[in-house]
Amino acid sequence: MRNGHIRFAGWTKLPLAAVILVLSGCASRPAATSAVIGPNEVPWEDLGNGTRRKAWFNDHMTVALIEVTGGDKRPAAPPHHHPHEQIGYVMEGRALVTLGEKTEEIAPGGVYIVTANVPHTVKPLTSRLVLIESFTPTREDFRGQGE
Repeated sequence: MRNGHIRFAGWTKLPLAAVILVLSGCASRPAATSAVIGPNEVPWEDLGNGTRRKAWFNDHMTVALIEVTGGDKRPAAPPHHHPHEQIGYVMEGRALVTLGEKTEEIAPGGVYIVTANVPHTVKPLTSRLVLIESFTPTREDFRGQGE
């Protein structure tokens, strides 16, 4: 760690606060169980179109690591919405983030905050985009990988 950042193998420096955010979720374990989870304990889930995800859960939140490759060559996904509060952190790459009617470009270290039921979408601008996203309440629809 240096200047409040941690460097992950092969990835950019990550603020300590983002690491705490990631580690605050537990892979499919109850909230009352504390855990340290190794990088290979939760498998990647292939979502298609060059997108894959790992997700960690407790009873109150979900944290997901999302990697998109080749998204810069595809049209943007249509906006969607859900009842979950969401915070996204860009680890690598650049994207256009649309929240409601407002669209902004975001780069590594940038954060987007989505309140419940606001239509939103993320359009990759680079050949590889890596995001950490957190949700509350937990995303039950993300469960099922590696359980």
